[in-house]
Amino acid sequence: GLFAMAHANSPGASRVGLVNISVGGIAAALFLLLSNSLLLPMAWHFAWNLTMGNVYGLSTSGIPISATVVSVAPHPQKAHLHGGTFGPEQSPLAPAVYVAGIAAIGLFYSRRIGSVDEFLSSVDQFVNGATAPVIM
Repeated sequence: GLFAMAHANSPGASRVGLVNISVGGIAAALFLLLSNSLLLPMAWHFAWNLTMGNVYGLSTSGIPISATVVSVAPHPQKAHLHGGTFGPEQSPLAPAVYVAGIAAIGLFYSRRIGSVDEFLSSVDQFVNGATAPVIM
């Protein structure tokens, strides 16, 4: 949704890329709910952009990066695999990476969450404006 809309006018954006970015936005929202802080989703987003852009030299959300550690030259005829000018967020691997991130963060926080019912109850209270999610 909202995270994808912020990237909709980026160079090379497509429907696939925006769906992938939506999955990334859902991951960021879950990171926020699990950590009860903006630090984790912001650090995750920063690390993604830094790694894809400044380490590998790939475009991030259509923005080309010139200062890189490694220069990767994606094959121009395989844009459907690497995301083209939009970057790896538009590739078929992006949702898998986002889901892996969700699983890793979920495992990290699983001991602190308590039961799934307790967590969903605290999220429901948060959504309805009562309290912030409770992470034990």
